[in-house]
Amino acid sequence: MALSDAGRAAMAYWSKIQSLTAEHASTVAVWDSIREGQQLEPNKYGPVTLQGVNEIRSAAAQIRNTSDSLGKARALEERTGLAQ
Repeated sequence: MALSDAGRAAMAYWSKIQSLTAEHASTVAVWDSIREGQQLEPNKYGPVTLQGVNEIRSAAAQIRNTSDSLGKARALEERTGLAQ
């Protein structure tokens, strides 16, 4: 997946976005975390946009959803003994 310039800028907050997305956190929680990071280290990263954060959050949601699906398949296989 090729990232836009906005997506590349938002990658500075990947760990925050990814962990909150994995927890099914709200959009408000994601932005609060980003703003907190910006306040703690105001000169560390450049500005981010809604487009960029949404792009990165979408990628994080795809990872979360795939992981959830694999976990469900693994659990089904363990219960039934049928390889998925």
